[in-house]
Formats: sequence, C-alpha cells, structure tokens
Amino acid sequence: MVNVRHFQPGVELDPEAMQQFQSHWSIYRKLVDNDYCAHAAAYGRLHDILLTLDQPFRFVDLACGDARETVAALRGTRVAHYLGIDLSDAALRLAAPTVERLPCAAELDERDFKDALEHMAEPVDVVWFGLSLHHLQRDDKLAVMRSIRGALRDDGLFVFYEPFLREGEDRAGFMRRFETNGEAWTALEPQEWRVIRDHVAECDFPETASEWQAMAHAAGFARTQQLMTDPREFLAMFRCEGR
Repeated sequence: MVNVRHFQPGVELDPEAMQQFQSHWSIYRKLVDNDYCAHAAAYGRLHDILLTLDQPFRFVDLACGDARETVAALRGTRVAHYLGIDLSDAALRLAAPTVERLPCAAELDERDFKDALEHMAEPVDVVWFGLSLHHLQRDDKLAVMRSIRGALRDDGLFVFYEPFLREGEDRAGFMRRFETNGEAWTALEPQEWRVIRDHVAECDFPETASEWQAMAHAAGFARTQQLMTDPREFLAMFRCEGR
C-alpha cells in the first residue's frame, strides 16, 4: 500500500481543472511514447546507474508525475524506499497504482519539492529530477540543488535530465532551434504542438551544460559528469556526487 500525504482519494477534483490536466498530460504522454525527448535513453541510463548500487537505497523522485518511467527504471534494483513528490494531486492519482507495483515501501507527497527536501525525516541515497528543474530561474535552481545536497547522504547521488543551451547560445536561439525541431513531431496535432511550443516559450529556462555543472558544484557536489545528450542536442543528463 502506498502512503500518500496531502492526498484525499474521496475528494473530487474541480472538473475543469481535471479536464485541463488530462488534456495536457495526454500531450506529454505522446512526447514520451514517441520518444521525442529521448526518454528511453535517459531512463535506461538511470536504470544502469541504479543497478551499480550494491546496497539498498532510498530514492526520491522529484516532480514525479505519473512515475511510469521511473518505476520501470527501478525494476531489478536494490531500492528500499521510494518517495515521489509532485504538486499535482491529479498526477499523484495516476502515480499511485504504478508505484504500488514497487517491491519496497513507497510514499507519494503532494508538496512543493523544495519544501519536501528541507523536511526529510532522514537522509536519502539517490535523488532523480527529470525535465522540471529548468522551469526555475537561475537563483531558484541553485537553491533547489542546495536543498537536494542537504537531503542526501554524504556519499549520495543526484541525477538530472534537463534542456540545455549550446555554448554561446541564448534562450531566443534555443527557441528557434526548438521550433524547427518540433516540425518532426508528426504524432502531435497542430493544436497540441502549439500547446508544447507555448509552454516552452513561457516556462523553459535552460542553461548551458557548463552552467548546469557549475551550479551543481556551487550547491556542494564534489563531482559532476555529463552522461548523455539527446540526438538533437536539446536535453542533457548529469550525474552529481556528494564526495
């Protein structure tokens, strides 16, 4: 049984809010199912990293959404405890039956991830953050990374997958490349593509790979490594170690 905090199964969500969530979530699932953002490679790499951990580990999934890909990445590993954190009640409703399939104690927490990180009952071993940290401004990104470092054990591991700018590229240049790249996303209806494009234009604030790693060092991580980029060089995955 999954322990879910700040989540009341008997309470109905606002129908309009639920409809909007389902609409946007269905578009996101199209991106994942068609692998437009290289989710298969990213979560495959995460799975490979977790397989190398030879001791039972406590795992935190920030902005977990429906947790489908993360739960798949945890299969066959020595995960001892899973905590998924998301602000969306609707997302956690989707995540609950998926997380229940994990062979370990599991919790879902409907809360802001920075607040959750700062109130961990005990240190954790691994923190995963996929495609959400870039929604924050630079100072807030650094603050969250510091909270992640504080929530981890001394030898803990932070892995994240986020959009990145090419060296010397600005956000406008990134958007131009993104719009051209989006023409290949043929599984999306025109109005669905517009939803994605508008979201990226309004909410995405990528950093260069060197800036992402510099922030991790400033947050207290001793070592950082860029593990992969997607084929079109929009997304990069990083591994950060506490010592």
